[in-house]
Amino acid sequence: MSSPATFEVIPLGVGNFFSTLRYNTSLLLIASGKQVLIDLPDPFFRMCAEASKASGREIKPDQLDHIMITHIHGDHTN
Repeated sequence: MSSPATFEVIPLGVGNFFSTLRYNTSLLLIASGKQVLIDLPDPFFRMCAEASKASGREIKPDQLDHIMITHIHGDHTN
């Protein structure tokens, strides 16, 4: 019997374009060893560094398997 697949959701940002406290909404989904980024706002590398520290999981932008863009606005498509 195989073990169940793991699925993680790591929020990188939960704000909107007008937020002064939060990064724009973006998520990292991790399932069965694959990493899928949902939206690519600015400042992406800083978001990854802070999310790595907060989650205890190293997030490396160069190891993403896929990027999904929800819609074409500047705050989602850096």
